Amino acid sequence: MRFFPLFLFCSILLSGCSKPSADEYFQQAEVAVKSSNIDEAIKLYRKIVEEYPKNEKAEAAQFILASLFQNNTHQYQQAINEYWKYYELFPDAKQTPTALFLIGFLYNNELKIADSAATAYKLFLEKYPDHEMALSAQFELEHLGEDPEAMLPAEEVKKEKPAVVKK
Repeated sequence: MRFFPLFLFCSILLSGCSKPSADEYFQQAEVAVKSSNIDEAIKLYRKIVEEYPKNEKAEAAQFILASLFQNNTHQYQQAINEYWKYYELFPDAKQTPTALFLIGFLYNNELKIADSAATAYKLFLEKYPDHEMALSAQFELEHLGEDPEAMLPAEEVKKEKPAVVKK
């Protein structure tokens, strides 16, 4: 009986030292994104994927991680790496085709690496020929390396660029 208080103390101490759950990490990451603390959000989403790879939050965390590199830090090569990881870890997930399309899109439109974009778009079309983005992937593939503005009709370009009025 004299060991019971020691056992109780150790149990309480160890329970207070347990790591956060995937849900807790996810909530913390969402708060970090809302407060524009992107580096912290990236760390938290990465912890979910690494520490809880089988948890349902891991899939969302990996996709969000890639999106943060794409849209917030503009680290396009890192975003591509994260989308590839998503593609490999979650081959049957709903957003897997989108991840693969975005790999091609980033290679073509941000990094200007046409051969890598072509590889991603061809794989996309091979795997998902009936996907809603298949026409876009085919269009991108046919126009690799072209300036998007050069493909717009002249009247569209004029609408985009307002005339400068001199006084």
